[in-house]
Amino acid sequence: MGTTGSFQAPDHSCPSYLELQLTATDPGGLSATTSVRLDPRTVVLTFATSPGGLSLTVNGASQKVSFRTTVIVGSQNSLSTPLQQQMGKQTYAFDSWSDGGRADHLIVAPCTATTYTARYRRP
Repeated sequence: MGTTGSFQAPDHSCPSYLELQLTATDPGGLSATTSVRLDPRTVVLTFATSPGGLSLTVNGASQKVSFRTTVIVGSQNSLSTPLQQQMGKQTYAFDSWSDGGRADHLIVAPCTATTYTARYRRP
């Protein structure tokens, strides 16, 4: 007989939820099942480039402007930006992400709103 338990929730994009079905069975074999909806905690993440207007990709979606997205706390998210970019007549070389990651890397969504900036420099 168990009264506690745990499980690892799979990574999902937002919005999503889990439905947990619970079944109780008495010693006589009678059982009943109920469902509980589990809504994950979410966080808003902001993504930008410095200088602004350069391309970056988050979870497969490319943008040229800073943007926000809501993700599930603890989810893995892929960040990617080109090593070199052209804006107007100026060429920019990737320097670093604000979290210290490489041009292409994964982040685990934190509990608090965070901004991730891909920093570029003129070569």
